[in-house]
Amino acid sequence: MVEINGTLLIQIANFLILIFILNNLLFKPILRIMSERKKKLDDSTHETSSLKEELDRKMAEYELRLKEARRRALEEREAIKGEGSKRARRIVEETQEEIGRMVDDFRTMIGEEKEAARMSLREETRSLAREIGEKVLGRSIQ
Repeated sequence: MVEINGTLLIQIANFLILIFILNNLLFKPILRIMSERKKKLDDSTHETSSLKEELDRKMAEYELRLKEARRRALEEREAIKGEGSKRARRIVEETQEEIGRMVDDFRTMIGEEKEAARMSLREETRSLAREIGEKVLGRSIQ
């Protein structure tokens, strides 16, 4: 059986002193370290979530800028294509006008040369006719 005597009081006092010493030397530091670790972990988690939110925001902003840049590039490409088409049409029209002018100039030149050849042939025909007439008649014709 258990006897209650002076040693029990010493053991209780010893137990309380041991709890006090362990509490100050072991339990409080461990609890403080665990509390600090939990706080650091919470801070890290909070920082991670804020960084993730910032990353998501920047990615959305990046995608928006990228979409805008693609839209502007497409508009510029279409504008350049339109300008190129206009330029090509203008060059074709200018070339057609130039060809038309050249054809008109050639027609005029051919007409002038034809008229000159006709006049030359008329003059040669008169000259030949006179020579033939003179040989046939045996005298000079004026």
